Amino acid sequence: MAGADGAAAEAAGIRHLRILADAAATAEAAPDVDGVLAAVGGALWDLGLNGHLALLEPGGSALVIRSVVLDSAGLAQVERVLGRAMADARIDLDVPTPYQQVVRTGRALRVDAPLWWARLFAPPLGLPEATAVADLIRLGEVALVPIVAGVSVLGVLTTWAWRLSDGDVAAAELLGQTAGAVLRRRHGSAAGGARPPGLPSATPLAGAVPA
Repeated sequence: MAGADGAAAEAAGIRHLRILADAAATAEAAPDVDGVLAAVGGALWDLGLNGHLALLEPGGSALVIRSVVLDSAGLAQVERVLGRAMADARIDLDVPTPYQQVVRTGRALRVDAPLWWARLFAPPLGLPEATAVADLIRLGEVALVPIVAGVSVLGVLTTWAWRLSDGDVAAAELLGQTAGAVLRRRHGSAAGGARPPGLPSATPLAGAVPA
């Protein structure tokens, strides 16, 4: 039995590596920023995760969601509850939030309270509406991962599922690095970017933070 479990785990690991490698190749061949984000989002989907990718606005005062990884039926229901589209939504970085922390430090974070994320898009949402959103998008555990090129943070990849393993978060980190490297190399300043002070390179996953 243990042998079968080990073989299954090895097969899953090989599949994940192939997904990540294919994402890197597809992103490299993409003609524009949206194509790069689509390649990374597709890999997230293939890994069985939901999420969205947001890039820094020029000046770095906000993130703008450029790509959403969620099935169309779920997205439509969520947007009805939120009363707005998820794509092009702005995330303010002038106030202290985990998003601000990720942009400033270049560190990935797990967020303990999924309802906080749901409320981020429409502050007036009450508990029943926020709970409905969380259920619709399988928002059990959330990780915020920097889209990073060297020491420059270009955006944030948010990923979620009912349960996020350490392997899921590590894969998301690699996708964030892939997107950042390609955006910086292929599209330069089109992706924006902020340089975390004193940060020599992208750092490993930090501990969970409260909402």
